[in-house]
Amino acid sequence: MVPDVEFGGTKKNPWGDEKAGFSFNGKINLKDWGLNWNAALETSGVLALPVTVRHALQVAALPLHHRDPFDRLLIAQAQTEGLHLLTADRQMAAYDVALTWAN
Repeated sequence: MVPDVEFGGTKKNPWGDEKAGFSFNGKINLKDWGLNWNAALETSGVLALPVTVRHALQVAALPLHHRDPFDRLLIAQAQTEGLHLLTADRQMAAYDVALTWAN
């Protein structure tokens, strides 16, 4: 399988890292790649959590203790869903969120 992917260009984020954007319309059958997503989730206890409007609203309400947008999304999801967050990032301690420290 060769997916039809469109390159959207590059841009620097606020930290100076260059990011590339791509788009793909279609479906990927994980079995074509020898992967079984459900089995991985069931055996590892990993939770695939979609981003909801509630999560986005919570991100907007967070104080700017942490400037990484993905980390802020993780914090908002943990707060909204009542989840513990596993992290080694000490900046996350500035938020009211349940943390488990990774060494």
